Amino acid sequence: MVNHFDPATDVAAASPCSKTCRLVGDTCGTCFRTLSEIGAWSTASRDEKLAINARIKKRRAQARTKAA
Repeated sequence: MVNHFDPATDVAAASPCSKTCRLVGDTCGTCFRTLSEIGAWSTASRDEKLAINARIKKRRAQARTKAA
């Protein structure tokens, strides 16, 4: 069963894209997704998007810690 994403009701699985890509290696320094995550996003299930967003949250926290 495929979990379909409805952006109007499911903010947790919303795209983190801010349309201002800034690649740092293989990761966007703005949304913190890897190139493979960006490429997979449009066909990812809701659960996959939630997993990507969870990884992004960790990357953002690590980036803040390094910047402090």
